[in-house]
Amino acid sequence: TKNIMKQYYPDIVYHKLHTGESFTLADLRIDVVYTHEDAVSAAGTTEIGDFNSTSTVLKMYFDGIEYMQLGDMSGVAEAAIVSVHSAEYLKSDMMQVAHHCFNYLDNLYPLIRADVALFPQSMYNCKNLENDGDNLYKYQSIMKYATQEYFAHKFTYKMTVNEDGEIEAEALPRYDAA
Repeated sequence: TKNIMKQYYPDIVYHKLHTGESFTLADLRIDVVYTHEDAVSAAGTTEIGDFNSTSTVLKMYFDGIEYMQLGDMSGVAEAAIVSVHSAEYLKSDMMQVAHHCFNYLDNLYPLIRADVALFPQSMYNCKNLENDGDNLYKYQSIMKYATQEYFAHKFTYKMTVNEDGEIEAEALPRYDAA
């Protein structure tokens, strides 16, 4: 994709993210919590065994809300994050559940303790025992902490923070709805 960007946008300026960086765009603060570099030793060895462990993890702050964007991270990233960050730092109001709810993150989810869980997956795939009981276990482990759940299915959600600092969600028709 880097070459494609250079081809079509030769003057584009980009920045490669590194763990520990923090930057602000308008009223959105973004902390870089993990990059694949955290799983590579000084000698160049790594425990990364799949592409998911290369996901960049971000923590975002806006309107008094803390949001954790986990991407497709797996256990390698989880171990690195848990070893470096405190429970106080990891606690978030909202989180995007990692890798469509396919990966176990039993050490990280209890530290994030997000009230709002955004599942990049359908409700059917997360909750249906006949489909995959293992996904149901993962869903239940996340919902020990969350009080609200939203699935990437049927609706697009518009989320806003009201005057009281509470998160409100409005279901809109999907972008591909007729």
